[in-house]
Amino acid sequence: MVVKGISCIIIDKRNYVSGNVYTEKINDIIVHKYGTHIFHINIKKAWEYMNLFAHAIFYMEEYLG
Repeated sequence: MVVKGISCIIIDKRNYVSGNVYTEKINDIIVHKYGTHIFHINIKKAWEYMNLFAHAIFYMEEYLG
């Protein structure tokens, strides 16, 4: 929102912003503190925006049957 000129206040009781998607680097390895996450979205613009803040690998799950 700030990118669009809209002010934004984020309140979180943790000392970092990202909720359960928090990662930290340990011995040059990125570790997901709360486990891996799958970001479900099929809107390209939202995917691109999210990738401005975190590196994500595209993943598609297919069901047969």
